[in-house]
Parts: sequence; C-alpha cells; structure tokens
Amino acid sequence: MEPYPQEATAATDADQLPPSRPRVWPIFTAWAAAQVGLLVLSALVGLAWAIATAIRHPGMPAEALRRAGDALVTSPWFLSATAGSSAAVLGAVALVGAKRSRERVGERLRFGRSGLSGVQFIAAVVGFSALGEACSAFIVMARIPVSGSLAWMTRALAGAKGPSLACAVLTVGLLAGLAEELFFRGFMQVRLRERFGPWAAVLVTAAAFGISHMNLLHAAMAFLMGLYAGWLLERTGSIRPGILGHAANNTLCILLTSAYPAGAEQALGAGRCLAVTLAVLVACIAIVNRPSPAEARRPGRPQR
Repeated sequence: MEPYPQEATAATDADQLPPSRPRVWPIFTAWAAAQVGLLVLSALVGLAWAIATAIRHPGMPAEALRRAGDALVTSPWFLSATAGSSAAVLGAVALVGAKRSRERVGERLRFGRSGLSGVQFIAAVVGFSALGEACSAFIVMARIPVSGSLAWMTRALAGAKGPSLACAVLTVGLLAGLAEELFFRGFMQVRLRERFGPWAAVLVTAAAFGISHMNLLHAAMAFLMGLYAGWLLERTGSIRPGILGHAANNTLCILLTSAYPAGAEQALGAGRCLAVTLAVLVACIAIVNRPSPAEARRPGRPQR
C-alpha cells in the first residue's frame, strides 16, 4: 500500500526522522467505553419505558407488559432511537478524540477530498452496496439462519412506511453511516496506521467494527464491509467515499427490507443477486484502483 495521497509529497528533513509510535490504548479504551455506554443507555431507555408504562397502566399483568415491551423493541421507532443514540455516541467520541490531536479535526479524521474522479467516486459508493447485497444473497443461498441483531432489524423494518421509514433512513441509514466511518476509519484506523502500518490498521479496525455489531453473522458481514471501507481510506486518503458508501448501503438495506419483508434476495433470486453483485463489486474495485487523473499527473507517483 502506498501512502495516503495527500501524504505523497516531496520529502523534507522531517520526513527523514524515524516515525513516532503513538499510543493506541486510548483508541481501544474509547471504543470499549462507547460500547459499554451504548449498552447502558439501551438498558436505561428500556427501564424508563417500563416504569412509565407501569405508572400509566397500574395493575397491568406482567404478560401484557412483556408483550408491549416486545412490540416496542421491534418497532422501527425504537430501532431509529437506538441507531441515533449510537451515532451520537460514536460521533462525539471521534470528534472529541480528534480535537485532542495536533492536527485540525478535519485533517485528523481524514475528511478531506478523496482525489478520485467522478466516475471513481461513484464506483466506490456503489461497491459498498454491491458488497452488502452479495453478503445478503450468500446468506440466503447458504441457508444460514438469521438471528440476533440482524433478525431484530429485519422485524423492525419489515413493512415500515411513511414517517417511521423516513426516520429509519435518517438515523440507521445516514447518521449511522456518518458516525461509524468517523469513529472506525477516521479515528481508529488512522491512529492504528501510525503505529502498526496500513494492513494491520485495516484488519484490526474491521475486526473492531464487526465485534461492535454483537452478533456472529452480523459481525462477519460488518468485518467484510470494514475491510472494504478501510481499503477505500487507504486508497484515497479520505473517509468521504466510505461515508457515502456506508450510508447508501444502509439506506438500500432499509428500503429493500421495507419493500420485501420476506427478503429481497428470496423474491429476486439469491443466485442471480449474488452473481450480479459480485460482478459489480469487482468492476467497482477495478475502477477505483485505477490511477485518477490527479495521480497520473503527480510527478514521482509511487507505482502500485
């Protein structure tokens, strides 16, 4: 892997100094604290709802209370509230951590321009969704049982319409995509890269991203998506393609789940979906990996 595009400048005296080895334990501490904070917040929300329901309906049988709780937890509104809370926590941690850096926040989080051409940028975004749909099609083809967070999200989004669907697109689709890329790629991967190098940073960050989804199947899918997003950051030096690709993939999943509660891959044919999405993914990677016009003009550009 070559340096980030904005790092591939003429050498200076400072470039000849041995690279520093920054501490990485604050990154993992922040990640663990964010996960614990989200669990505690979810528990507090559930407890507050149970107390409010008991006050409004004194004497409600425990079974009725349990059914009402199940209906709440599997509603698109609860999913949106959870996703919004998660996005707020991850985004805040990333921004606070970046503020403590010597670099400006935008530079620290690699929020600058990607340097890709328009076609390459579109391919980077489309590739994200192609990978997500390929994973979903493979799960259907392999008849892997879906449980945990994936099953919960499917139940919550199945048949969602109107305001609840729009809210899910805003929180689960857009805000979650933005916050997760800010935290995992902009905050975590950049720091790990400074300590361990690009490949280790991509792998470890993708693993942390997968673990955060707290379900084996969901974690495996998130790990693959994290590898792709990490590669995009290494390829472009910017988290912008990853943010838009992540948001586009989440939004597409929401809309497909709402339109096809039984599964879009079941309705359209899992084998056909897998073949098409893999072909699109390979094409997108090839397009993104080509030198952009700006790179082609750069003197002394490192060879791939």
